[in-house]
This record gives sequence, C-alpha cells and structure tokens, in this order.
Amino acid sequence: MPSSISDSTLALRRLRNYFMERPTRAGILARAALGIPRDDESSLRATLLGRIRAHIRIDGTIGGATLPSIWGAAQLLDLGARLTEGPSRRLLESLLALQNHPGAYHEGCTAARHAHHACEHYLSGFFAPAPTSHRVTPLTLPTGKTFRAEPAGRFAVSCFALAVALRAGQLARPLVAQHVASLIRLNSEWVDWGGYYAPDLAFCALAALARLPEPDNHAAESLVAVIRANQRVDGTWPSTDLFHALEALALVQSPLRETLLRRGLPALLSHQRPDGGFGRMAGEERSWIAVRVLLAVGEGGRKLP
Repeated sequence: MPSSISDSTLALRRLRNYFMERPTRAGILARAALGIPRDDESSLRATLLGRIRAHIRIDGTIGGATLPSIWGAAQLLDLGARLTEGPSRRLLESLLALQNHPGAYHEGCTAARHAHHACEHYLSGFFAPAPTSHRVTPLTLPTGKTFRAEPAGRFAVSCFALAVALRAGQLARPLVAQHVASLIRLNSEWVDWGGYYAPDLAFCALAALARLPEPDNHAAESLVAVIRANQRVDGTWPSTDLFHALEALALVQSPLRETLLRRGLPALLSHQRPDGGFGRMAGEERSWIAVRVLLAVGEGGRKLP
C-alpha cells in the first residue's frame, strides 16, 4: 500500500496536473491550495458565480429541489460569495425556511426512535428535504456517497444544509442553534457503531459541527474520539464511504485529526488513477478531498478550506 512521503509527493504532483487546467470550482479551490493559481482565476470565479446565481429561481430554490439548492449555496460560499443579497440571499432564506417543516428527520415518534433519541422529543431544527409523502432517496451527496434508506437520506441532507447555514453565519438563529444542539445530543448514540444510526451519518454530523466558529469547535471532539475508536488497521471505517469520512475529518479542528487522516492515507491513495484523479463517481470532488487530506497531513495539519 502507498504510504510513504514519496508516495504522497507523487500523489500531489499528479493532482497538480489533474487540476491545472480545470475551469471549475474544484479546480479553483485545488489550485489555490496547491499554490498554482491561473492568471484568469478571478474572471473564471466570476463566471462560475454568475452561472450558479442564474439558476436560482424566484422562489429561492435551484430547480425546485432541496439538495441542488444546498449544493448551490455551498458552491457560492466556496467561491467567496456572501449569501446576503439578491438571488444568493433568496437561496439562503429558502433553505432556512425548511427547518422544522413536515418531512424533517426528527418529525414524529415511535418506540424505537424514542429509545435512540431520534424523534421530536429530543431533536429539533432539522431541515425537511421534502414532505414524507415524497421519497427523497436514493440521493447522492457531492462526495459521491449515496444514501438509500429514507431516514438516513433525510438526516444527511439536513446536516449538509446545517453546514451551509453555519458557514453563512446563521448560528444566532434559534432553529439553527437547535439543530446544532440536537447533533451534540446524539453524541452518545455514535458509540454503538453500526447500531441504530448508520456510521456514515456520524460523518455527516461531524461535517456540520466542524463548521461551528472556533470557540465552539470542541462540540465535535467527543465524536472524533468515537471515530478514532472505530478506525480499522487499514485506515478505513466499517460500513463507511472513505471519501465521505475523510472530507469531514479534514474540516474538523481536533488534535486527533492528523493522526486519523494519516492512517487513512494508504487507503485513499490506493484509489488514485494515473491521470491524478480519483475515479468517475464524483471524480473532481473526491480529488479535491484528496488534496485537502494530503496537505493536512504533509503540512502538520493546518486548516484548509
């Protein structure tokens, strides 16, 4: 398995070549992180921002669908936009309006859900991707992770939306704060890895909690400890998508982060193709995740975008 410094250097060299000419959001972000920006980066960024904004409808959604709307907002933030005016503001407001609506993960209660704190008696503030009458799965996150079970899909989408809300500076909103508190309340549930909650959902929660402002980032620490306890010798996690896991860990501020990412590096590099990318499924996004992991490990764990 590749794991040495020379393997990491080769992987980064391939990624530089892979991203060198890509006129995409991932290309801009990767080139900035790798220190190889193009001369036309500013105009390319403006073009991409314009394209995303042009798809925002008068109702504030992108295509009338929740997941594309969240992803559009995330891309705007990645490209340096503020969701404070015009179409971008409509987009943010349309997402925030989904909290505590019918179809949210925490809606209702059964004996099993209540026993695992997965109901409205323990949770609040979750975003509703659609009414319960409308199936939302299978759905695939930008990382390439696909959720097929309906409850898990609704949980994952809500965490993705929460991450966007936190990045947009909305923590002071009561429902956003309630969603954060709900995820923290679930920390005791992750100990039973692969139990009631699918392991991939732990990384959904971590990716959202990692977006809390620096003084509050300790909220993710106990979850990181559970993730550490369940990492296998080969650096992967049982019943977990590797890229989905590594993206969340690359975001979090924790003394354990570099250790966990380093353990996962051989498994990550085993997926790299000769062209420098990481496959067809969410290829650019997974390649961008690889850049962040490699730089985090190689540069002493500094925080990356």
